Amino acid sequence: MFTIIAKNIMEDTYTVECQPCIVCSNKTCIDVPAQGIFWYNQGKLIQECFPELPKEDRELLITGTHDECFNSLYKEEE
Repeated sequence: MFTIIAKNIMEDTYTVECQPCIVCSNKTCIDVPAQGIFWYNQGKLIQECFPELPKEDRELLITGTHDECFNSLYKEEE
């Protein structure tokens, strides 16, 4: 989940703060399209709401987990 912290009217985007990462506890802010926020609040799947965002950013919106942190959770033991 995420929290809207700012709106850019000129670009029709929102800056959102993601929940703290479960691995490193850091929070991340990213810019997302306003239309995507609308569709997300209507219950659409995140990949349908934000198709232009990389999967790593969509994971941030869902869980707050950074790509590097996510990969470290599932790193194969050597």
